[in-house]
Order: sequence, then C-alpha cells, then structure tokens
Amino acid sequence: MISRETARVAAFKDVVRFGCRIVVKTPKIPVICTTWVRNFEDCGASPLSVVENICEYIAFKRAYNIVKGR
Repeated sequence: MISRETARVAAFKDVVRFGCRIVVKTPKIPVICTTWVRNFEDCGASPLSVVENICEYIAFKRAYNIVKGR
C-alpha cells in the first residue's frame, strides 16, 4: 500500500511544468498574470513556490504601473 505522501511526491516528479495564475483587482481593470516554469528537481527549492513568487511579482508590478499611470 502506497501512502498518500509517497503518491503525491511521485505525481509531482512526473509533472513537466508548474503554472500559476493570479488576478489582482485594480480600480481601473483587473490584472491577470499567468506564469509557467519547468519542473526542476533536487535544487533545494520548490518549483511551485518559485512559480507563485514570480507570478505574484509580475502581477503586482503590472498592477502598480497601471494604478500609477506608467
């Protein structure tokens, strides 16, 4: 019997890419950002955390520029 954790780890290792979509609501228009990263293993970082951080940064930077009129 395979534990849930072992099955989850095995499933993540088979993933080719990780993606994230973030929507930031601004007074003018919503900013939608989608980013993808390839699955990298054994680097000491979670690809899911990395893609979420990248997506957040890009989305909030775009939203800031829209609000400031840049």
